[in-house]
Amino acid sequence: DLANYKFAPAVQSSDAKATCQSVARLQQAGRGPVARAAVTRQAAVAAVAPAAGGEWSIIRNSAGTSSTGVVAINAVLLPQSSKVVIWSRVHMDGSNNYEPGVVSSDGVPEVSSVYDTDTGNYVVKRLRLTPFCTGNSHMPDGKVLATGGDDYSGQTGYTNGLKGIRLFEKASGNDNWDAGNWKIYTQQLQQPRWYPSQVSGNQTYMHMLDMCCPLVSTAFNA
Repeated sequence: DLANYKFAPAVQSSDAKATCQSVARLQQAGRGPVARAAVTRQAAVAAVAPAAGGEWSIIRNSAGTSSTGVVAINAVLLPQSSKVVIWSRVHMDGSNNYEPGVVSSDGVPEVSSVYDTDTGNYVVKRLRLTPFCTGNSHMPDGKVLATGGDDYSGQTGYTNGLKGIRLFEKASGNDNWDAGNWKIYTQQLQQPRWYPSQVSGNQTYMHMLDMCCPLVSTAFNA
């Protein structure tokens, strides 16, 4: 309800005006930034060194298809690899048009995968503590911490994740991120968190702020 908020009136900044005037004087003296002439796209591309140029291309697997398995609402590059851990949510429209391997043997669609940008392949990961709308950050050792989430627990197999703490880590004795899994903590956040901003101070503390709740620090054992 906007009636509960007071907005500060817009004011003209004399600092901005003074800055523009100073730039204008420098330009007149031939010492300031000058407007560049418009160039065509072809000329701009030709002016870029080959090593600095680039272009988008579609990553395809050996079968010629391109898919991350699940929708990449959240995507975090995994350290020292070409792989990205991804998580999202189930299809809210009730459709069942999931990618191959996403629906588990118990009939529940999974919402996380590890995608390899080199091969175009994905490995589905189980993450049933509803992770949509999480905050995330890298821990010092490269693990991925995802906290908060969504309360969409109406989907069979999923539970309320608003206070959830999750950690994606490599499997013991296996250095390949494909074999990694999500660890779900029994400890929960002090407050429910939805679209939070998250800062991991060290291995055992994180500080969080979102649109609903004040700043809260949570201690946990990673």
